[in-house]
Amino acid sequence: MPGRDRAGLIMADSMFIHMLNRLGDVLLLSIIATVFCLPVVTIGATLSAVSYTAIRSIQGDDGYIWRKFWKGFKKNFKQSTIAWLIMAFIGFVLYVDIFFWHKMSQVNPGDIHKIMLMISCVLAVIYACIFVHVFALIGNYENTVKNSFSNASVLAIAQFPWTLLMLVILAVVFLVVRVHVLFIITFMFIGAGALAYIFGFIRIQVYKGAMKKAESAREELRREAEAAEAEDEESDADADEESNEDTEEGADEDADEDAGEESDEESDEGAGEAEEDAGESEPDANDEESADAVNEKK
Repeated sequence: MPGRDRAGLIMADSMFIHMLNRLGDVLLLSIIATVFCLPVVTIGATLSAVSYTAIRSIQGDDGYIWRKFWKGFKKNFKQSTIAWLIMAFIGFVLYVDIFFWHKMSQVNPGDIHKIMLMISCVLAVIYACIFVHVFALIGNYENTVKNSFSNASVLAIAQFPWTLLMLVILAVVFLVVRVHVLFIITFMFIGAGALAYIFGFIRIQVYKGAMKKAESAREELRREAEAAEAEDEESDADADEESNEDTEEGADEDADEDAGEESDEESDEGAGEAEEDAGESEPDANDEESADAVNEKK
């Protein structure tokens, strides 16, 4: 019993220490993310690095938070910055568009204004769905910016329940932060890191499901490729057999032609020899006749 109690206390202490370490990681990651987002242009690289750090920590990499963050920040700075500039521009256009159609619907109510406002809101939702995935993909997978956007769009649709959950969490955080400046300070020192870890757990599930689907798709493509290769081999074998048959038939025809030519040549040679023999025999007969005539004269 005392041994079990001691083991239980040790386990409880280790769990408590682990929780304290994780809380410290959350606080430190929040502060780092807040500082690195201040230049604005580095927000994309910061989001990628935060996602990279949180997912690595959840998966068991308990190294220094700063080292992991800095590694992800440097590694994906260029691609993340390009993606951030694109998303910032699109976000600004959508904001102006929604603001404009909202004001127009208030000043001059009409169906066209409401329809345009609804279209703008739908585009904003699509934008948000891509936004919650694209920087995490850049931070955790090596790919081009174009493919990252494409994969983010696919994930937003294929894993829509998880995407919707992240959007709801972001909406709640946004509404809470707007209540009082104290919540903004709290988010800066703990909320950003906590949000990164929450999203990290969700993204691990998202990537697992996506990888399973991708693996099944690759397996199906592999089977189709093997089947196509087998069909090609069969068609090649049939073509070889047909070519061999054609070659044999051609050889037989050539042999028959050669035999016919040889027989014709032999017959021609025989006829020529017969004519020569006949020609030689005729002079002999003439000679005999002339000899008989001379003898008669004598």
